[in-house]
Amino acid sequence: ETDVIKSITLLPGVNTIGEGAAGFNVRGGRIDLNLVLYDGVQLFNSQHILGFFSIFNPDLLSDFELYKGAIPARYGGRASSVLSINNKSGNKDGINFTGTFGTVSTKLAVDGPITDKLTFSTGLRFTYSDWILNQVNDLDIQNSSAGFYDFNARLDYLINESNRVSLSYFQSFDEFQFTDDFGFDWSNQFLKLGWDSNISSRVTSQFSASISEYESTLFDFEVEKSARVDNGVDNWQVNQNFLIEYDKHEINAGIEVVNNNSKQETRVPINNSSIEPDFAPKDQGREYALYVDDVFEVSPKLTLNAGLRYTLYHNLGPANVFLYEDQPVNSPIVDTLFYEDQEVIETYTGLSPRLSAKYNLGKNNSVKAAYNRMYQFIHLISNTAAPTPVDIWQVSNTYIEPIVSNNYSVGFFQNFD
Repeated sequence: ETDVIKSITLLPGVNTIGEGAAGFNVRGGRIDLNLVLYDGVQLFNSQHILGFFSIFNPDLLSDFELYKGAIPARYGGRASSVLSINNKSGNKDGINFTGTFGTVSTKLAVDGPITDKLTFSTGLRFTYSDWILNQVNDLDIQNSSAGFYDFNARLDYLINESNRVSLSYFQSFDEFQFTDDFGFDWSNQFLKLGWDSNISSRVTSQFSASISEYESTLFDFEVEKSARVDNGVDNWQVNQNFLIEYDKHEINAGIEVVNNNSKQETRVPINNSSIEPDFAPKDQGREYALYVDDVFEVSPKLTLNAGLRYTLYHNLGPANVFLYEDQPVNSPIVDTLFYEDQEVIETYTGLSPRLSAKYNLGKNNSVKAAYNRMYQFIHLISNTAAPTPVDIWQVSNTYIEPIVSNNYSVGFFQNFD
């Protein structure tokens, strides 16, 4: 079926790391270097069944864009690329119903008007793939299971010709178990409020606020040592963008605040296990960003895009920060500093210039070049080559500095008949 992630892997410089592994790579960057936005909300796991499906229901999408070279200044927080995906609004003219029934999954979607000013759009997708596993001539596979679902709902209210409010909700869930050895489950959910306002014929305000939660669990069913390990990320973000259009300029300027709070990692015994319960506190990070960029048509053949983004990052308490004799690895702890809730532990700042140019050689071909500096303050900690849902998201702190990337790109583009 149509799939956003599978589609973008057909583009130059984008590939997957293999079957049974979630995520995608852009020009050699790790999967956590890609910012994935769904209706403007960042996601920490965009895959179903370890990478065989993405969590984006194609029947509900209006558009998507992948930025891997010329990344606008309004996007930040990752070092390699930005994938921005948007859901469609409800249809104003009447109720539309679509349904797809397949051998692996079923999709249902409904949209339409509630009143003259209020529309809705909703969809559900779920799988029943275990019957395929039962066809494999391997007892371990037959005793395994995998499943997922995702649910979307959106309301759009037209206050007047100049103001529109939207409310979006999304939830997805996955579970996977390999015989009686181990298993995973993971989930995403978010709630987002958006307000678009036409201040004048040339100025548009775009405001959004969202809260999201990502949770993942590893199950280990080893005899007498069976346990579950939970982790995840709580996120909230607020963005105010102004779009200004005049003459040959298109300017985006605004402010963004992103808060990532890593969930406390916990280990809990199951099935009368002898494993002792344990936990590991995690960190909180908050980003404040100011940005501006301008798309300027210099001539019919030459278009420039120049932007600047400034980010202030705080690693926040509560936390106990250990001081070491030498390096944090294999070095004795000499002291411990305690920080209160919301107290600043560490501060990082970054200035991100963005510059790109497009020159049309003719009607069907062009040359493009770009430079981006990107700062990333959250990292995926993994002990395997193929990321799994139990890999841990860790924000930058005293000992883990932000990633800084300088991205250069140049290309020749040709549209054929």
